[in-house]
Amino acid sequence: MSAEVAGLVGVLAALLLMFTGANVAIAMAAVGMVGVSLFVGVNVGFDSLAPTIFSRISNYDLAVLPLFILMGQLMFASGGGERLYAAARAWMGHLSGGLAVATVAACAGFAAISGSAIATAATIGAFALPEMRKAGYPMGFAGATVAASGTLGILIPPSVTFIIYGILVNESIGRLFIAGIAPGLLMALGFVAVVVWRERRRVGGDGRPPRASSRERLRALGGLAEPALLLVVVIGGMFGGVFTPNEAGAVGAMSALATGLARRALSWPAISRALTETVVTSAVVIFIIAASAVLSTFLTVTRIPFTLADTINGSELPQFVVLGLMVLGYLVAGMVMEILPVIIITAPIFAPIVVNMGYDLVWFGVLIVVLGQAGMITPPVGVNIFVVKRMLREATLGELFRAVWPFVGVMGAIVALMLAWKGSIDFFLGLFE
Repeated sequence: MSAEVAGLVGVLAALLLMFTGANVAIAMAAVGMVGVSLFVGVNVGFDSLAPTIFSRISNYDLAVLPLFILMGQLMFASGGGERLYAAARAWMGHLSGGLAVATVAACAGFAAISGSAIATAATIGAFALPEMRKAGYPMGFAGATVAASGTLGILIPPSVTFIIYGILVNESIGRLFIAGIAPGLLMALGFVAVVVWRERRRVGGDGRPPRASSRERLRALGGLAEPALLLVVVIGGMFGGVFTPNEAGAVGAMSALATGLARRALSWPAISRALTETVVTSAVVIFIIAASAVLSTFLTVTRIPFTLADTINGSELPQFVVLGLMVLGYLVAGMVMEILPVIIITAPIFAPIVVNMGYDLVWFGVLIVVLGQAGMITPPVGVNIFVVKRMLREATLGELFRAVWPFVGVMGAIVALMLAWKGSIDFFLGLFE
């Protein structure tokens, strides 16, 4: 068996193990360690893996990960998600499909402080779903709105997925964050258009509660003071060049703690839970990154990334065919398993191909994150759909999956725009840089 074939078999074996339910990190580490040992010897393989793993997880850029996770955890513990939804409802609840519109807006706002699609859907869904139930919304549609809008958590910065991708391909995390803003806002507007269109077509109750009073609106805005200030200081400071991403994460975490204590919304048990969740989540992600270093070493030994790049460059296939195959691959992979391990395995392989075709790695990162969003709400895995289903008794999985397709269509439109307009991300970056 040639080295290239062995590398391909290894990639397929790792994906198969993950698909069958094996731990993501263990699957990558096991395949990588066995593969390296077979090709360079057990002793040499193990001697080389230790420094490789240490080099990957001691990367200074990784410090941003627990800091932003802690910021999101503290905001969640202090009721930031509840205040975001209350404000969105007060200002938008009286519109056609107003509660659904408010849900999209609240998810977009919470995405900017959580960085997690699952956390965004679970947090906002806890407040939004009971309100939409009372207003007579079809619960399949209501659940689909929460699940789809929750995926904004991996596109609107700070995004854990962008952090990991940037480390894997040695790309600026700050530029990735900036590049995610405009597509994220554009997608949120597309979701708003979907819910307004859907509600205007719906037969039966219009689901529109009465308009909130001016006093209620002002009170709701007052509750947004801390989250809004946090976003301006952290995200604005990072984009304005005042902070590096790591410094922005530290400022964000400390600001979330200070504002939560000042509001008396944080108890010591809540802070303890936030710290515990931060440690556990960060450890899991870093373990996955360490395992990806083992698998990457195996792929480098088998020269899979270079062979694949040379093969594609020598085949003279049109760029749109190559990109189309990549897009199809990510879509199919996202339908059967979580997209993060797929990105971890494939991003280092596809990165040289993308660069050789003249595309920016920031552009590619945004593209595959949007594809990952689609995977989070499409069958059979659809992890965000399952998160929402745990909060809903009235809707079946089939109803949720059927109701989510218009939102998938919005994501498809974003992908089509990026494929058709090569300079789209440069344009979006120019809006903020």
